[in-house]
Amino acid sequence: MEELKIICLGSGSSGNCYLLGKGDEYIMVECGLPFKTIVSKLDDYDIQLDQIKALCVSHAHKDHALSLYDFEALGVKTYAPWREGANAPEKAKLTDWIKVRSFPVVHDVPCYGFIFLTSDNESLLFVTDTRYIESQYFNYKYNYIMLECNHVRKQLEAIMDKALLEGNESKVFKFKRQASYHLSLAGVKKTLKGMDLTNTKAIILLHLSRECCNDDLIKKEIASCFNKRVLVANRNGGLN
Repeated sequence: MEELKIICLGSGSSGNCYLLGKGDEYIMVECGLPFKTIVSKLDDYDIQLDQIKALCVSHAHKDHALSLYDFEALGVKTYAPWREGANAPEKAKLTDWIKVRSFPVVHDVPCYGFIFLTSDNESLLFVTDTRYIESQYFNYKYNYIMLECNHVRKQLEAIMDKALLEGNESKVFKFKRQASYHLSLAGVKKTLKGMDLTNTKAIILLHLSRECCNDDLIKKEIASCFNKRVLVANRNGGLN
């Protein structure tokens, strides 16, 4: 059985884009980078555009959906349940080797998490841009977990307090929104504690705020808490 390939082309407020691959085929999850940037980054991995067989997008914000229409213009199959609302299919077959199930998460626009299941019965949970995940999605023994870990709450509150003292209303609004609609380190730990991680091969932390957390410290804390392989999705691409 070939192990699922997971590639990060970019992660964070400047643009999110990830690939899941088997053999020479790939599924793209999020396309929040400029199209030309995505093409250039694909070339770094010797991946051609025609190897992208489907695209899943969690919500409409540009750092997740910027290049959606470019890929649709190429004829790439797209799964974006937020566009169809109540009429969106909960499940879809993306290619012969992978299916997806979507579920709503808490954000300031309609937003969805994804559960991917491959033909080799490997499972992957993908969730970003949410305050929390409902416990009904904890029950599956995921092989891979790709989960937003946006900020450390105390660090975010300290930055917010500074913005308040400076009278910077736009920054205060930004950080309040971040606190309300993005998963914190404490939220990640609570989520993972509610899951059965017996079959989990890797936990991949996404969408880290460079202002409100330290990548290495968060990675070490999650690894020590759960004794699992932990990777961080880098802002400019790559996993470490």
